[in-house]
Amino acid sequence: MIVNDVVDTLEVYGRRSFRLVARLVDMHLETAQREAVREQQRIVAAAIVLSIGATLLMTGFVLLQAFFILFLYSRQQYWFETALGLLGFDGLIGAFLLFAGIQQLRGPYMAETIAQVTKTTSMLLDDAGLLGNQPEEAENEETEE
Repeated sequence: MIVNDVVDTLEVYGRRSFRLVARLVDMHLETAQREAVREQQRIVAAAIVLSIGATLLMTGFVLLQAFFILFLYSRQQYWFETALGLLGFDGLIGAFLLFAGIQQLRGPYMAETIAQVTKTTSMLLDDAGLLGNQPEEAENEETEE
């Protein structure tokens, strides 16, 4: 009889614990999915805007270079030096734009999900006494505040 009661109690607590863990995983999964959709929309929007901007800039640079070459040709300058100057200028502008694009794509992805998982993990470990806070220490910390 006592064994059956203990087994039943363990079974109830086991089911409750499993439901709690399952709910926590579901909650974190839902948050991660929402955040992933937001990140995907942000990246797609940024890619579209960057593509349009890059196309317009390339068109403008091509026209600017054509006018610059015609201007220098009318002043009796040499073609080779003009082309080298434009090559250096294009290289600097291209490197700057690549650096700016890379910086824009960096950053913490899914920060809300990471924060939520970290908070849940720390709460679970703290409650279990795995982080080094024993119940006496936790009570002392609460009374000091």
